Amino acid sequence: MKQFLKFFVIFFNLQFSIFYCSAQQIPALNQSLFNPYLINPAYAGANSFTQIFLNVRDQWREMPGAPFFSSITADGQLNNTYSGVGFQLQSDRQPLIQNITGMLTYRHLVKLNSDHSVRLGLSAGLIHNSINLSNINAASPTESVLMEKNNSKASFDVNAGLIYRFRKFEAGFAALQLNNAYFRYINSATGDGLSYRLIRCFNINASYRFDVGKNWNITPLAILYSTQGMPAYLLSSCKVEYLGDYWLAAGYRTDRSIAVSCGVLISEKLCLGYSFETPINKYGVQLGNTHELTLGIRLFGRSGAPANHRDVTRKEMEQLTDVVRMQSQQIDQLMEETGRLRDDAAKQQQRYDSQRVELEKLITQAAEQSATQREETERLKNESLTPAQLDNEPPSSPDTGNYAVIVGSYVNIEDAKLYQKILERELGVITRILTRQKGQVRFLVYSLTVQTQQEAQAEYDRLNKLGIEKYKQGTLWLYKFETTKNND
Repeated sequence: MKQFLKFFVIFFNLQFSIFYCSAQQIPALNQSLFNPYLINPAYAGANSFTQIFLNVRDQWREMPGAPFFSSITADGQLNNTYSGVGFQLQSDRQPLIQNITGMLTYRHLVKLNSDHSVRLGLSAGLIHNSINLSNINAASPTESVLMEKNNSKASFDVNAGLIYRFRKFEAGFAALQLNNAYFRYINSATGDGLSYRLIRCFNINASYRFDVGKNWNITPLAILYSTQGMPAYLLSSCKVEYLGDYWLAAGYRTDRSIAVSCGVLISEKLCLGYSFETPINKYGVQLGNTHELTLGIRLFGRSGAPANHRDVTRKEMEQLTDVVRMQSQQIDQLMEETGRLRDDAAKQQQRYDSQRVELEKLITQAAEQSATQREETERLKNESLTPAQLDNEPPSSPDTGNYAVIVGSYVNIEDAKLYQKILERELGVITRILTRQKGQVRFLVYSLTVQTQQEAQAEYDRLNKLGIEKYKQGTLWLYKFETTKNND
């Protein structure tokens, strides 16, 4: 029993004092720089192509029975760019406990505007937990806590995460092992046993990509790991990338280890990443270094073409140049056409303004007629006939003249001619000017000469249909030629 307790004291002291296992049951992987889907389900289907990653982490090489982690992940977008799916299968083997987890993931993109977006991810699946106490050398083989054989159980588990992105800035939050699964292992012989619980783990990540020239970019990254009831720690790193095909990163875990990672896109479909990590605390010599290896396979995107086109031939570049040149010429032509249309619009506006000034001048002049002029016009109207009275008049003759349908009266010939132009331009009505030899109102504008009631009424109806109401002065009236007709 003493040896058994001694082993567990040493083991849990190591778990609570050495890097990532001290804070959580989920390993913090350096290759999350390469495959962020490992740390947050909201990254599933973040790219337009489907990708598969195989990841292996061999930890603490000098420690007997050291942890060993392996995983396979696959993720990609659905037909719409707003949704993505993923799958994870992980194995985390430790001296006494081994977890095998299978998760399915759904991710949804919410675009707040052209610059801001949020990705929400949810994973659900099963976790298989087994305990193996065969490595314990107990003083008594019949120790009550020892199992007769390996025990294993399965439970449902859930992970959730979100990613916020603003241009080149990205921040994320993930909550793992939310089900807080509980496992109880019983010795069938004695009824005694052990308990094991999956503790909820959390991480927060933030990064910003700086573009350096056309081919380089630098991305500082920080990930804060935390577990309920355990102290948090920070992983800070910086990744340098060239052409999107080669990258190198260096990272530091708070008071625990430093790591160097690298990656290369071997071909359009194959990429490889490696990470070397060494402890910097007092247990470093006993623990040894950690190695992590990732192999990625990139499949086809939504269009059916390979996701990454690194090799662009000279002919393709020339074709692209020709397309850009042709588009530039089309843009120049459109700009010239736009300039011509703008000039035409300006000329039309000037013409409209000039016509509007003429109309306003005419309206103003009409309003400024003297009382005498208005009285004379009214007198002329009173002396005139209505269409109904024409039939009672004696037949007209060339000596006596006909009757004119008056639409306006003026003192000045210029005003009368301006009124004629407006009626012709706005309504298409052709008029003539009758010159009187007496009185102040000397120029009468008329549209037609008539002799009968039917002719007069027909002309009234024609003018009203054309919209004369808007431009006439008072009511339409008939004027009898005096002795001679003077038309201008």
